Amino acid sequence: MYRGAIIGLGNIGLNGHLKAYLNPDMMKKFQIVAGCDCVGENIEKFKKMSPQSNAYSDINELLTNEKLDFVDICTPPLSHFEIIARAVEKKINIICEKPVDINFESLLRIKEKLAKSNLVFLPGHQYRYSPVWQKVDFIINRGLIGKPFLMQFFVYRTGINKGNDAWNPVWRSEIENSGGGIIVDHGSHLFYLASSILGVPKHITAQTERLYHFEYTVEDTAWINIKYEKGIAQFALTWAGKEKETIFKILGTDGDISVTENEIVLNTFGKKEKIILNEGMSSDSSHSDWYLGLFNKFYSRLKNKDFSPDGIDEAIINAMCMSAAYKSAEINKTVALEFSEID
Repeated sequence: MYRGAIIGLGNIGLNGHLKAYLNPDMMKKFQIVAGCDCVGENIEKFKKMSPQSNAYSDINELLTNEKLDFVDICTPPLSHFEIIARAVEKKINIICEKPVDINFESLLRIKEKLAKSNLVFLPGHQYRYSPVWQKVDFIINRGLIGKPFLMQFFVYRTGINKGNDAWNPVWRSEIENSGGGIIVDHGSHLFYLASSILGVPKHITAQTERLYHFEYTVEDTAWINIKYEKGIAQFALTWAGKEKETIFKILGTDGDISVTENEIVLNTFGKKEKIILNEGMSSDSSHSDWYLGLFNKFYSRLKNKDFSPDGIDEAIINAMCMSAAYKSAEINKTVALEFSEID
C-alpha cells in the first residue's frame, strides 16, 4: 500500500480525487495519510471524509512531517510548478491535475529533474478513462474504422465550472489565477486525446473570443485547428452554450465514429451500430469514477518501478499546444510546434 497526500482540497481534490481513493479497490492500494489546503473550511471537509488522515495548511510542513510515497496535486495550474519541484526535491512520486503547467519550458526542467530522481509522474488526464473514450479507443484499436485521419470536437458549456466557495469560486475566469480560459480548462483534455490517436501535433491555428461572458478576463470561446502527423483535429469550445454537451466525430479510412454524449454510432461502409452508455462526457465536473483507471495505472507504475517519461512528455505536448494556440490567436497566424526538446 502506498502512502500519499492530496495537496489542494477544493472541489476536484475532495469530490474527484479523494472520493476515488476511498473506493474499496483503491483503499487496498493507496492510503491517503494527509491533506493540505490554505483554507480552513476545506481542511474540515477533508477531515470529515478522511478522519484518519493528518491535515495541514502549509505544504512545506506536510512534506517535512509526513513519510510519503506520492503526492496528488489538485491546486490551480499556476501553482503546480513550485509544488512539483518541492516533491521532486523530496524524492516523492507525483500525480498532478491538468494542465500540469502552461509553460512547457518549466516542464522541460521538471522532466530533467524527474529523470535524475527515478520518480513516477502521471498527469491527471482522466478523460482517457471515461466510459465513452474507453469504448472509442477500443473501436479504433481494433481497426474497425481503419486509420483515423480527422477528428472534430464540439464542446458546449454554460460557463466556468464553479470553483471552491471557501477560496475563489470564479478563479477559472480570472487570467491572474487561471493563466487562460477554456483552452486551458477544457482544451487541455482534447489535446492529449487527439494526440493519442493522431500522433505528434505539427501546426496550430486558433482564434479566441469573449462572446458572452464579458465579466471574464479570459476567453469564453475558442476555435482550434491542429495538423498532426497522422491527420487533422478541429476543436470548437465555448462557455457560451445554453446547455452542457459534448459532440465529436472521428473519420477513418474504413468508417467513422460519431459521439453525442453517451450515444456512440459506429459507421462502417454504411452499416451502423449504435452503442448507448450510462453516462456521457458532460455528466458532471468531478468524474471521480474516471480517476480509478488513472490511479490503477499509477499503482502499476509504482509497483513495477516504471519511470517512463511518457506522462511528463504528454504534459509538455499539452503545454506546447496551449502556448501555440494563444500565440496563433494573438498574431492571427498558424504557429509551428517543435519537439526536438523532448525527443
